[in-house]
Amino acid sequence: MPTFLRLFESSAPSSDLASACRERRHPARFDVAADDLGLVPGSPFSYWVSAAIREAFRGSKLERADGPFARIGLSTHDDFRWLRLSWEARAEAGMPPLAKGGAATRFYGDLHLVVDWRNNGRQLQVSKMERHRSGELTANNSRCWNRELYGRPGVTWPRRTSSLAMRVCPGGGVFGDKGPCIFSPIDDLQDLRAIVGLTNSAAFGALVSLQTARTTLAQSFETGLIARTPVPHRSQEQSTNLCALSDRGWSAKRSLDTVVEVSHAFVVPAVLQVAGDSFDERVSAWGDRVGEVEAELVRVQFEIDELCFELYGISEEDRRAITDGFGVTDTDTDDEAVDDADEDESDGGVELDPVGLAAGLVSWAVGVAVGRFDVRLAIGERDWPAEPDPFDPLPVCSAGMLTGDDGLPVVSLPDGYPLVPSPVLVDDPGHELDITTRVRVVFDVVFGDLADSWWSEVGGVLDAKNGVDGWLRRGFFEHHLKTYSKSRRKAPIVWPIGTKSGSYQVWLYAHSVTPDTMFRLLGDVIEPKLAAEQRQLSDLTQEFGPSPTASQRRSLDAQQKLVDEITELRDEIRAIAALWHPDLNDGIVIVLAPLWRLFAQHRAWSKELKDRWVKLAKGDYDWAQLAMHIWPERVIPKCATDRSLAIAHDLEDDFWTQDDTNPDKWHPRTTPTTPIDHLIEARTNPTITTTRNHPNP
Repeated sequence: MPTFLRLFESSAPSSDLASACRERRHPARFDVAADDLGLVPGSPFSYWVSAAIREAFRGSKLERADGPFARIGLSTHDDFRWLRLSWEARAEAGMPPLAKGGAATRFYGDLHLVVDWRNNGRQLQVSKMERHRSGELTANNSRCWNRELYGRPGVTWPRRTSSLAMRVCPGGGVFGDKGPCIFSPIDDLQDLRAIVGLTNSAAFGALVSLQTARTTLAQSFETGLIARTPVPHRSQEQSTNLCALSDRGWSAKRSLDTVVEVSHAFVVPAVLQVAGDSFDERVSAWGDRVGEVEAELVRVQFEIDELCFELYGISEEDRRAITDGFGVTDTDTDDEAVDDADEDESDGGVELDPVGLAAGLVSWAVGVAVGRFDVRLAIGERDWPAEPDPFDPLPVCSAGMLTGDDGLPVVSLPDGYPLVPSPVLVDDPGHELDITTRVRVVFDVVFGDLADSWWSEVGGVLDAKNGVDGWLRRGFFEHHLKTYSKSRRKAPIVWPIGTKSGSYQVWLYAHSVTPDTMFRLLGDVIEPKLAAEQRQLSDLTQEFGPSPTASQRRSLDAQQKLVDEITELRDEIRAIAALWHPDLNDGIVIVLAPLWRLFAQHRAWSKELKDRWVKLAKGDYDWAQLAMHIWPERVIPKCATDRSLAIAHDLEDDFWTQDDTNPDKWHPRTTPTTPIDHLIEARTNPTITTTRNHPNP
């Protein structure tokens, strides 16, 4: 029988080595039959665990005949083209959510991404096949794996992350290769609930880690590893208890997401979910609420661990070993495997800082002011939404949004709605669309007689000198951009375009823009503003006379600078008004790329948009509708050789024909049904051709 000596944790390895060689019962000595090591799949040297734990692998595995099964899913191999953030695409676009791994969070985790799977993913599949034929992708990578399972509810987890974390995968979505799923053969939701609880137990996690001979730092939780992990037999009562615990964990974790404005679970911000007459009181109350939820999650985890230890028949001694940690400690960190979660998607905990809570409140108020969020939830004029079933398909819009009976954004305001939103706001005190004034109206509606004190308190937290007004001018967009960026995608939906110095800004709500927006902005906002400032300059010039004082000269210079900057802003908008053709399904960075100069006051964002514009102009994104709008003479000929582009631009029938004997095969037409020149002419706008050569874009 082989003998193993374990001295990793020894403070005196030389003496312990000698003792272990002499003494059979020494704690660092393990006498284990080679056949026993073979019980664990992969036969790792799991000599340090008890025989009872190795014996657990004689039982049934998670994946078995007619039982649950684990599978990997979709990899696009071009996420920028095919993925969007859920708030980025048009609500009516019909893009399903995508489980793509992300941060390690148990029981519940929102799905921020959606995938362009319209027409049953036809365009994406065609693109992958064409890239395979060109040698860009291997045969395996050209497949959309297990597509027949898309839309079914399951249990998902991040495949490569620091710890195993199983969570509900709602129905109606797509799962990825980095976010594999466990399914029930008949979509038995009770079975899936029990699996969520069981696979989040310390016992199951230990058995998974044992197979890789490592229990700390990064692991790769492949589907095969999960599938061959043993699961114990459980009675009906035990399954019911597991289901109840899973639901408690899901509900507790999701309750914290109801304050996150980019979540499908969002209702209202944190300080509006707790009681208190002042901001400080509600910050404290929110901290108490979070503490209660975290305590509930600890209780749920403890009860799951105890129940599963009992199910596996694990002794008290082995329980302690699992709880305290056993196994090989890997001191070399594999950077690639440490965490497959996107760097900006780590599970950083719930916002408790007063500054963050104040920013969340004002950010929501801006959303109310532009018509995104429903203020009635905050004042009791709309019922609090009922909690859905964990496996229900995710809504297109969160409960906190201003929606109609169809669950989509409203076309017209409901009767008696307490304020009038505007999708266009301006940074212009005294103007009816001034952003500060509109946000203050939201405070008045929500806080009534206490609005003054709340305005002062929140403003002092955000910007001690300039209050809410100052923060909206200088801090809001940075907060908004960070909030609306996930999974390495940036998708702000409230856009500040303005002068280079930021002396004047106009705010646009993404989901209300149209191809006419820039023209209307010129006529309704920019040109009247410029005329007003020019009159002010003329009045000052006349008032101060031919020999103004130094102080008066400074005032004239400042006014002249403002007039010059607004004039430049007007000229920039004129230059790109015809060029701009927003289609949010292209992705917000593509939509805003032609406007990069209009974000000069936000340098990093402007630079990112400029980089995208350069690539767009080069032809890197010819799948985008904007590319076809601006460069049809370049994009249309490509559709003759790239079927995925033809599908994207509704030209497939013009350039391609289906094989008579194999409907899965298509061939390029020898002659297009419509001559290319005619297609180009039909989609060419002479104004755009002139505009795109303007130095401004």
